[in-house]
Amino acid sequence: ESCRYREALQVVRVEGGVSGNVIPDTAVVTVNHRFAPDRTARQAEQFVRDLLAPCLEPDDECELDDVAVAATPGLTHPLVQALVHRNQLEVHAKLGWTDVARFSEHGIPATNFGPGDATLAHTQHEHVGAEAIERTYRALRDLLILGA
Repeated sequence: ESCRYREALQVVRVEGGVSGNVIPDTAVVTVNHRFAPDRTARQAEQFVRDLLAPCLEPDDECELDDVAVAATPGLTHPLVQALVHRNQLEVHAKLGWTDVARFSEHGIPATNFGPGDATLAHTQHEHVGAEAIERTYRALRDLLILGA
């Protein structure tokens, strides 16, 4: 839908060891892969397995803990089109999928929309100004009143 996605692969947790002066007998590394909507969950999993394979030793394990498919932006839905056009919104691909992906997976039209910069989400620099909140409120109010 004309959005350019950048996938991300990040270590989000590292566990292991019992004290600062003992070499751990085991370690667990949790990796988060956020993938674009042109990949299936199975393709994304295989990509990660293939990427990690050269680094794993024979006794190492690699297991899938959770998966959420990527969602398209929903730009073809009339309500989303109305929201974008009437408010002259810039549309960007979003790295995190939230529950929009779960709705999309079940054929329920959904999109991510709100104030703030998604690239700052969950960081120490995350913030949202009052003007952005007010602009979002006006856009959603307009959509509820006028519809598509």
